[in-house]
Amino acid sequence: MIIYEDKLVTATLPEKPATKGHVHALAAKTSIEALSEQECAHLLSLASFTANALFEQVGASGTNIILTDLEGVRASILARTDDDGLSLQWQPQQLSQEEMDSIAARIKDRCDYIGHEEESQTQPAPKPQRQERAEEKEEEKKPVKNYLLKQLDRTP
Repeated sequence: MIIYEDKLVTATLPEKPATKGHVHALAAKTSIEALSEQECAHLLSLASFTANALFEQVGASGTNIILTDLEGVRASILARTDDDGLSLQWQPQQLSQEEMDSIAARIKDRCDYIGHEEESQTQPAPKPQRQERAEEKEEEKKPVKNYLLKQLDRTP
C-alpha cells in the first residue's frame, strides 16, 4: 500500500511488516551511488518525517531507521514499542585500545573533510539583530523541559 509518492521517493507499507507501523521508503534510483546529495537528503527527510508520524499516529515509543542498498535504495522505518518482540541485538566485538585508537584515527581523518566544500561557497549574510521584547525575556525565565532528556524516554 502506497502512503506517499513523488518523483524521487515512494513510501509503502510492506506486505509482511516486522512491527506494527513498519514503513519502507524507496528511492526512485536503484543504487546509492546514483543518488545526488539532494535525492539522498530527500529520502532521509521522508524517513525522518515518517518516524515522527509513527510516534504520533501509532504510539511508537521509539523508531529504527535502517538503510539498505540491496534491492534498490531503501530506508526501513520500524515503529518500536517495549513489547514488539523485535530483536536487533548483536554481540559486540572486543578490540584492544590500540585497535580502537587506530580505527578512530582513520575515520577521523576522513571526517575532517566534511563541510569543506560548503565553506568554499559564498557565506550567507548574517541575519540582522532584532530588539527583544519584554514578553520574550519573561518567557526565557520559565523553566523548560530539556528536549534532549525527553528523547531518553524513547525506546531505541
